[in-house]
Amino acid sequence: MANSADIVIIGAGPAGCATALAFQRRGADTLVLESSAQSSRRLAGEWIHPRGVQFLQRLGVDLSSVEHATAKGFVVFPEDDSEPVMLPYSDSSLAVSGHHEALVGGLRAAVSDRSGITFATESRVTAIESDRVTYIDGRSGVPASVLAGRIIGADGRSSLVRESLGLPRGTRLSRMAGVLLENTELPFEGYGHILLGGPGPILIYRIGRCAARACIDVPLASPSRANTPAYLWEAYGPLFPSSLRPSFQAALHQRQIKWAANQFCPRTTYGDGRLALVGDAVGHFHPLTAAGLTLAMMDGECLARSPGIAAYGRERAADTRVAEILAIAIHRAFTAHDTATVALRGAIYDMWRRQPAERSRTMRMLALDEIRVSQFISAFLNAFGLAARSGIAAPLANGQWRQSAHALRSFGDWLAWLSPITWKIMARPAASRLARREAAADERQK
Repeated sequence: MANSADIVIIGAGPAGCATALAFQRRGADTLVLESSAQSSRRLAGEWIHPRGVQFLQRLGVDLSSVEHATAKGFVVFPEDDSEPVMLPYSDSSLAVSGHHEALVGGLRAAVSDRSGITFATESRVTAIESDRVTYIDGRSGVPASVLAGRIIGADGRSSLVRESLGLPRGTRLSRMAGVLLENTELPFEGYGHILLGGPGPILIYRIGRCAARACIDVPLASPSRANTPAYLWEAYGPLFPSSLRPSFQAALHQRQIKWAANQFCPRTTYGDGRLALVGDAVGHFHPLTAAGLTLAMMDGECLARSPGIAAYGRERAADTRVAEILAIAIHRAFTAHDTATVALRGAIYDMWRRQPAERSRTMRMLALDEIRVSQFISAFLNAFGLAARSGIAAPLANGQWRQSAHALRSFGDWLAWLSPITWKIMARPAASRLARREAAADERQK
């Protein structure tokens, strides 16, 4: 094993593999350290938005040998049993979804095949000091160290690199039950299904020819027996379309359930000095928007072409703000039950059904193609106006003063949430454009 490398990446999940491939494309000598080959068996991201798929294609990553499905977008099932709302990707491009272990396996195979990348499995990092990484070598079982031009933490939420920077961990939002549905047909094949109306939303998507995944959001305030198959069936079974209930019931009976914690950690710090962060090590939010894998890949691509960590951080902070805000807003809008949120949820359905431009704008933001916060604020205010008319103006016109006053307070909570976002954007310089100019200048110098 070489005792020096241009790039040392800690973690060989999607973020680490994508980053390694991006640096290898630019000629960097890269060492990837992965502590456990079994890490990919956990419940984690299984959806890659079209931008992530296109990134892998640019890098020449062939997923044809990995079992997966393609998806055109999402379909939302409202809690009032009204017609489902179709949300296709705006440019007819396709996402990829597949078992997390299979997707990671495909990426690791691509990493292992590339010259210029050394992939050290079962190699656990024990210390990070300035420009040196110390680890237990997976082949010999003895301590080793390597000097690195740059050290990249791609080691997830419990990142050792993040910890070495003195950064806090995230806070828990809820729990996620991942249920494997076998031998089933989805009502809308080629789409991710979002089911609403239960204690938390459900996201269902195909991960293979004969299998689909149901990701069930279980609030922290749920009963103590919420981790049992019986509770999942009682609380969430009625939400499933009738064609999926037998598969869901069978999966619960066979206990084909994996659990994970949903956490929120804002994407505020991307690294310092020689240390950089990518993927969940930077930050993470509720997975309902399925943005995690794509964000991780875009982090790696941006870092590899940036002249330094500061420029990388500026560009990514600007380009991922909408993804973070959207995830927070959608999770709140789809889980809270106060007067304003119920009205807002109905307004969102109505807006999507009646306004094709809003459907397209929502999906551009969801797919990480639309990064302007002004567009999020415009879409939010559109839905907010529709909700206010039904939740405040209509009761007021009917003389229901108390109901209007209660709704007004509830809507005020949403405005209080939006206001700091608006002020931050107004005060922020055009960081993304500046970072891109710096990167372009660096490329010209090369």
